[in-house]
Amino acid sequence: MKNFKLNSQIFLPVMMSYLIALPNIVLAQNSRTNLPEIENKPTDINELPNDSSQLTIWRCTQDKKMIVVEAKNVTIWQEMIEKGGWACIKALEPIPGGDRKFSCEPQEIIGIVTIFWLEGKGGKQQMTNWMNDLGNKNEMTCTKDETNVFWQ
Repeated sequence: MKNFKLNSQIFLPVMMSYLIALPNIVLAQNSRTNLPEIENKPTDINELPNDSSQLTIWRCTQDKKMIVVEAKNVTIWQEMIEKGGWACIKALEPIPGGDRKFSCEPQEIIGIVTIFWLEGKGGKQQMTNWMNDLGNKNEMTCTKDETNVFWQ
């Protein structure tokens, strides 16, 4: 068998680069295997599970006025609206709400209430009153689209 002579000028730098790269290769492989499986997750909103903790839609009427409330927690808004003579029922399907709306979020828990004005007169004043009540009494942060003609 022939004796091989290693060229130290080539061999040592190559071996050092392998030794330096090896931990990064191992870490990268471990990171890849620890990634959550996203291939089986639904990407279409209609394929998401029907979770009762998600937002619920309510349709409320008073005379010739109609609103829609989307909320996770009914106790945040129901008493305030129904004490004003509004009758609310759970909607089976989403009702298009348009852009005449405001949203409020509690500061201490995760949740959101969005109220849409659908029909009737006096919407701007009524919605402003509700927004102020939710903001002041329930310590919620409320927002509305100031550029929308409805709020001007």
